[in-house]
Amino acid sequence: MSADKRADKHLEVIGPAELYERDKVPSMFLPLALFFLEHLPIAQGAAVLDVACGTGIVARLISEHIGNKGSVVGVDISPDMITVAHKQTPPGAPLTWHIGNVTTMPFLADNTFDWVVCQQGFQFFQDKPAALREMYRVLKPGGRLAMIIWRSVSEESQPYQWAKVEALKKHVSVDAGENQRSLVPFYDGSEDDLQMLLSKAGFNAINIHNGFFEMRRGTPEEFITEEDYARLEPLIRTAVVSDIREAMQPFQTKGGTLVPYGFHIAQGNK
Repeated sequence: MSADKRADKHLEVIGPAELYERDKVPSMFLPLALFFLEHLPIAQGAAVLDVACGTGIVARLISEHIGNKGSVVGVDISPDMITVAHKQTPPGAPLTWHIGNVTTMPFLADNTFDWVVCQQGFQFFQDKPAALREMYRVLKPGGRLAMIIWRSVSEESQPYQWAKVEALKKHVSVDAGENQRSLVPFYDGSEDDLQMLLSKAGFNAINIHNGFFEMRRGTPEEFITEEDYARLEPLIRTAVVSDIREAMQPFQTKGGTLVPYGFHIAQGNK
């Protein structure tokens, strides 16, 4: 290989899906997937659908768990995510990937899966009732749906995100704070809303478990930086960052900051 080609290779642009798999999966979505799957008694040999699968971390872990007699299908709306998913080939159950929208999955037959799972995808679905109806349709009678969903932004359920919203409201504007709230991937509905949506889609034996997943970060000074708010004027930027760091002080430990993220784990039977 010529020097020019070697240089071009080093300059190769990494796309968002590759960055997601390289950076976001090990730091957040792998630990979260392991935590999520601890709550799900998925049996060896099961047929499982992972919707909004991203680059496939949940599907890969399930494949390794259920063995060669099982099967796992991953569906995501992003072709780039599915392209990266195809590159991952863990031992275990056969993996099949589809590009598609969960609100309409004609490529999947009725009554096919023992489990449908979804990690942090539900809050992005534009038509949630349609998505739930489709997930219900493809489950076998007696099959089970399980979703883990970030809870809405409040001081109690998402203290880090709440601190950002409040700091921007105080030092910039109410609109700036509300815009921050809308940028983050959290479910805006209540537990009762979620229960009603599942019930209307046909699910029974519905159970919604609420809790906190703790993400270990560095000190507040390390993971909350002024670079994150470079668009703001210097004095305002400093004030915003100072307020957020102060709000995170109670979550510091000797090993870093344990940032709590509130979640729902919602389950229902067909």
